[in-house]
Amino acid sequence: MSFARSRITRRRMLAGTGGVFGAIALAACGTAMPADSGDMPEQKDEAPAAEEQKPAEKVTVSVRWISNDLTLVEPFYENLVVARFYENYDNIELDWVGDTYRDTMSQLNTQLAAGDAPDVFHNDGVFFARNRDAGFARSLTEYTKRDGAQLEGIRGPEFFSDEKQDVYGVCMGVGCSAFAYNTDIFDRMGINRLPAEGIDWNPGDGGTLLEIASDITAKGENEDPKIWGFFNNKQITFDVLGMLLQNGTNFLSDDYRRSRIHEPEFVAVIQFLWDLEFKYRVSPNPDDIAEFNASIPEGSGYHGPFAWQRAAMMNLGLGQSGSWGSPEPEKLPIEAVQFINGPANSKVPGGGRVVEMWGSTEVPDEAWEVMKFPLVDHEVQVGVFTILRDGLPANTNTWDDARLLEKSGRPPREVEAYMAPLREGRGQYWQVNGVWLEWIRAFRGQQARAWAQEVTVEEAMREASNLAQAHLDEYYANQG
Repeated sequence: MSFARSRITRRRMLAGTGGVFGAIALAACGTAMPADSGDMPEQKDEAPAAEEQKPAEKVTVSVRWISNDLTLVEPFYENLVVARFYENYDNIELDWVGDTYRDTMSQLNTQLAAGDAPDVFHNDGVFFARNRDAGFARSLTEYTKRDGAQLEGIRGPEFFSDEKQDVYGVCMGVGCSAFAYNTDIFDRMGINRLPAEGIDWNPGDGGTLLEIASDITAKGENEDPKIWGFFNNKQITFDVLGMLLQNGTNFLSDDYRRSRIHEPEFVAVIQFLWDLEFKYRVSPNPDDIAEFNASIPEGSGYHGPFAWQRAAMMNLGLGQSGSWGSPEPEKLPIEAVQFINGPANSKVPGGGRVVEMWGSTEVPDEAWEVMKFPLVDHEVQVGVFTILRDGLPANTNTWDDARLLEKSGRPPREVEAYMAPLREGRGQYWQVNGVWLEWIRAFRGQQARAWAQEVTVEEAMREASNLAQAHLDEYYANQG
């Protein structure tokens, strides 16, 4: 397995400048010298030179960072993050690796289990509670409280806080859900473009969302290939969780101890998503997707028919630049508005890749400086969006930078729809606890049964809730 591995040592290009600046300073503040050397006072014996101080020994911090694309490791991490870090810190040496998400996850888990992990590491955010429980991740609360003024305006720590509000991670880039649509399809079919504040939806009659999706699907029947009104990706983060929040519910209770999957508000959302495919037929169902995928030799990618302009609308998260499967995605006529407005009209899914500190690091203070620097450095934060393409900068103080507002790069090119909820504190991450994988797997398994039409949605959600609750009860009983 190959890695994009780099290590940089600081170049001391100006090692001799201290003496020059010292002489200039003495000349500027010392007494005037006599014009004639003959008038100089008698010189006295010089005091013995002070013992030359040895430079402080550097502390090495090992780091493992993630990139969607290995070609971005050098321009972002090496040329920007590491280079600017060394301009600000001369007492820390970085021993760092930049790698893909998949390779990082497989190797990091092995390293953590072996007790030989990097001091600082990128991770999937849903693992932070499990790493906390296992002692793999160190609490950052003492640092986030101490440096609170420097972290003002930074999003991310709230996503990776546990039930006790202890912080276990930060993130370089953040994202949330918005509602994306294909402007060419709308224009061609004579449908008004969507307002920036988004459109309404409810699980009863579907609201404006279903109205527009039905109109496009009906007109799309005459297109070759057919155009769908909506692409229901069923992605739990951007589709399901977003609509749950908009309907005033979530997977778990606020204390994370009780499953809500069986409750009427929850079931109504899942039923609506099912109806989009099987009842209203405005979104491709699994058979339609299989047929579509067979027509795309290259593979359809995460965004499926939407990326290939065969579906007009989609719930879309920011920071998925590596997953557009269609050719020349930068040319796609896609814009984004704020996430659909449900009955609760509240929060939207938000989050980012977590950066954690190893629970057994021997250099926690220096490791924290390595974690904090990319959050507070303006150029690095802008580079998260313009170079790394991993969501918006976590530091909202950079959001008025013109480079974030330019219409360039991969879609969507309008980012205000993503900024507004995060700016207003309406972004909400997963209800992550130590058995997140177990209870979310229970939901996914039963969701698949409903989509295979083996059971009704209500039956599937009741069983999913029972399975999830069993995992929660066991976990919290063991926690004491």
